Amino acid sequence: MNVKTIPEMSIKQFYIKIHKQPDGQVVAACDKEILGKTFSNGNLKITISEQFYKGELKQINEVLDILSRCDNFNIAGNYIVNEAINNKIISKESILIIESIPIAMKLII
Repeated sequence: MNVKTIPEMSIKQFYIKIHKQPDGQVVAACDKEILGKTFSNGNLKITISEQFYKGELKQINEVLDILSRCDNFNIAGNYIVNEAINNKIISKESILIIESIPIAMKLII
């Protein structure tokens, strides 16, 4: 995949964790800065938990490469979601915003 990123993104880091299951895998990735935080908006609430999201710290190009090749993922954070949109991994229409934090999922059954 030919990843396009803005220059300052090359110094940011993102957590990525691959959850392997008998019928496939789910990738969880988030902006490093939001790990461990909880966001809510009305009845919607999400915790960017260490248990689900904290895996390896990687640069954006590595994360986008993994996301572009997987069928199931959950991503959270302004930077990672915007880069996934810019690289056509997800569309703007698939974003859910909870307390100004964009969240996106891809699920292929």
